[in-house]
Amino acid sequence: MSPWRRRAGLATLAAVAVVGAGLSAGLAIQRTAPPMGQVLLLATVSSPPLAVTPSDRVRVAVIALHPAGSAWASGWRSVSVPPVALAIRGPTSAPGFETLARVAVPSGTYNGIQVGVGASAEAPGQPVRERILLAVPTAGLTPALVVLAARRSATGLTVRPVAAYGGQDGFNFGLQVAAGTVQRLPPITLQDASGQPFRFGALRGKVVVLAAFLTACRETCPLTEASLETLRRDLLQRGIAQDVAIVELTQDPLDDTPAALRVYAAHFHLPWTFLTGSVRAVDGFWSQLKVPALASLACTPWHGPPPIDPFTHRPERCNQTHVSILAVVDPSGYVAAEDLGQPTIRGGVSTLIRDYLDAQGRRELRRAGTWTAGSVLQQILPLLQAQGVAPAYPRPIGAALPGRAAPGFTLPTSGGGRVRLAALRGHPVVVDFFASWCTVCRTELPMLNHVVGKEQPRGLRLLLVDYQESAATARHFLLSLGIRRPALLDREGSVARRYGVGGLPVAVFITRTGRISAIQIGQLTASQLLPLLRPILAGGGV
Repeated sequence: MSPWRRRAGLATLAAVAVVGAGLSAGLAIQRTAPPMGQVLLLATVSSPPLAVTPSDRVRVAVIALHPAGSAWASGWRSVSVPPVALAIRGPTSAPGFETLARVAVPSGTYNGIQVGVGASAEAPGQPVRERILLAVPTAGLTPALVVLAARRSATGLTVRPVAAYGGQDGFNFGLQVAAGTVQRLPPITLQDASGQPFRFGALRGKVVVLAAFLTACRETCPLTEASLETLRRDLLQRGIAQDVAIVELTQDPLDDTPAALRVYAAHFHLPWTFLTGSVRAVDGFWSQLKVPALASLACTPWHGPPPIDPFTHRPERCNQTHVSILAVVDPSGYVAAEDLGQPTIRGGVSTLIRDYLDAQGRRELRRAGTWTAGSVLQQILPLLQAQGVAPAYPRPIGAALPGRAAPGFTLPTSGGGRVRLAALRGHPVVVDFFASWCTVCRTELPMLNHVVGKEQPRGLRLLLVDYQESAATARHFLLSLGIRRPALLDREGSVARRYGVGGLPVAVFITRTGRISAIQIGQLTASQLLPLLRPILAGGGV
């Protein structure tokens, strides 16, 4: 009933990307030898800039970073980055970018960046502070992106920062938003279950989890309800439920009237928002998200008397096919990730849900899907952390840190075996945490597999740890990338928690003696990987 595939979108606003490319600069702060990391500052201008000329230039400088955990008005760390003149047109326009600087900063998590911009003949003018999520480890380069919007009017050129993004995922997302290639939720008026007009603009500032459904669907949709209820409990436990809106929009407004939605939500005790609307409004909304209109999907006639819809109390017209889609939308209204297909259910479902499933739905209950409540939570947290809402990459007591012993673990593999980290003592080891919904993992994993494979004669070992997915999902994902090695299955996420994993991918570099040499948060490139491998490969073969 629900064709499935998977997409994940990384997006960002019109912007200046602050990341670094090779110019060196120092942090203007004196401390007693704190652990240091490297931030790469880049710049891009939203595309297309409005009415600018080829000669228009702007001077940009990063002035300060703000450590997470301190009051927004205080604690800013000055960064001495000389102003750089950027051409508004040309390679600076997104998705292109230019380097501002590479700077050394104390390792840790930052949630704000201060930027100065001004006309080309002046120093950067009034500083502007933007939210950012920037986790800086002691090894590797961490990109940071600031987004500028440019407009020329009768009074001259106006350039202002409009957003900032940290880490490889954030940087990629920011460039796509700046280039205008990221989908926004359509500004179409719908109806809620009380019959009142509803526009998604009313949820601006919150992360939105949007799912498609039919009240008559007895296969994938009830499983989606169970997974969304699990997600809601997780959000409540973390104290961030008020910052996330769960919304479901029907694909069948003919049967799913406001009255039917009220009965459906009450039957399953679901407290979030349900939407419908006119056929034109609903089809128009979904079509802008590349979801087929209801009229284009199969509606198979029933063999024999049609079943009675328990929520409309009318005979069902046909066995209606629909597309199962779940989208995670950032606080600015951009679609940051999409999952198409059924969820994987862990721990069973309520009696209400089980009783509503038909025979196909009960088979789907036992089958691995393309997403879980946990994977959606991992898509939500960075979006909230970038707004300063959720704690940024919280690490439990005793979590893995460079210089400490790597926490031990034993995990089953997608090939039916088991792997114990302690059994690899004497080998240098790279442990990489990934998931099939992680877009940048598709680029990183083949590179990592290739480079580590070449170093295997020197004793190097690679452990690919799949986060909270089934063996079938992990195996299919790796094979789709041409990777033949099995995945280790961290089904409950307990190993990831011990290693302080707050976003994917994360690579951990472990020495022959079992100590952590470095932790890389975000996508690795080959140029970043090789320097991280040298310390753990030192000493030759085993």
